Amino acid sequence: MAHENIIVALAPLLENNHPSPEICDFFSKHCKNSPRSNLVIEMFTPVVQRILKHNMDFGKYPRMRMFVQDYILALNSQNEGLKVVQNFVKSMHGPASTCPHPRVLPNLVSVCLAAVYSCFEERQKALTTLCVTVLCSVAVGDKNTLNRVLQDIEEKVQCFMAIFSTLCTFEDWRPGLGSLLQPIPFPDEALAHEKVLIHLRDIIKKLAEDQRCMVHMTLLGIRENKEGWFQLFCPGGLCCNDEGEAFTVMLEKFMACCCRRKKFLQNMSKMLGPCMLLALRENTAAIEVMCAMLELEVVENSDTKMQMVTTLQSTQTGKKQYAALCERQIALRELQQKGGPKKADITFKIH
Repeated sequence: MAHENIIVALAPLLENNHPSPEICDFFSKHCKNSPRSNLVIEMFTPVVQRILKHNMDFGKYPRMRMFVQDYILALNSQNEGLKVVQNFVKSMHGPASTCPHPRVLPNLVSVCLAAVYSCFEERQKALTTLCVTVLCSVAVGDKNTLNRVLQDIEEKVQCFMAIFSTLCTFEDWRPGLGSLLQPIPFPDEALAHEKVLIHLRDIIKKLAEDQRCMVHMTLLGIRENKEGWFQLFCPGGLCCNDEGEAFTVMLEKFMACCCRRKKFLQNMSKMLGPCMLLALRENTAAIEVMCAMLELEVVENSDTKMQMVTTLQSTQTGKKQYAALCERQIALRELQQKGGPKKADITFKIH
């Protein structure tokens, strides 16, 4: 009760000011010890909203970021916790089509990324300890405690990844979110974690389906020879456990929009193996890419070309697309004999 009285007394002082590191520690402690307290919603919500709207650098104020993380976890402990957290994120955006506070998105992303990193560090320590207890035949009670710790970490990860999924539902936030996630700012352990991947696939698909080039292009590497989400979700990639479903969504968008160019197809030659496997499953996007690579003579090796042709002719869809390609090439040769273009236009339309 004494703690609650102090919080009530402090609240008016924070209406126009950020909490000090000491106050943040005090508030975090209350969130952890009494997550379902009414004060979490009534007193802390305005403080957190102000932080997310106006904070410029969590790097200088790590305790403030920890307080926001603990506040979010306290929301998650309410009845229908994930829904409560998602509603809070939506309230931070506001009812308008554009969020009026430009710092909200980067601040939420910063909080969530730091939380995910922290969760996987905790998880690694807990797994190491669990392995030791198994090897040393420690009491069953200790093993159960560690299993509960791991379960608690899983719930935290779910909470913060759900925030990313919610952020992606807002059209005005997708360009910024795509840019912030383009460098792949997650630990490798997270990228191979099933529950994380469920949310990542959802986010990647939403970004890929966005009609704006500045959004879906963030799925490619941030610079030359740097892997992006497109490569990670390619069959055989670190994040691919969906048989190429997310990869196909991205590939379809790239070929239908801004990447129908020779340079992109040359980069695709590095993923030719996975594309051929998808083509054998009558994956239309993969078949179209292979036909485009043949038409623009991206592949020079004759054996590789023959393998691509054989793959295309192994399915009905592939046969049809390859036949159309052959017809275009015959028409091009006839035009060339009459003094027409020497090569196919790289801005061709895929049928």
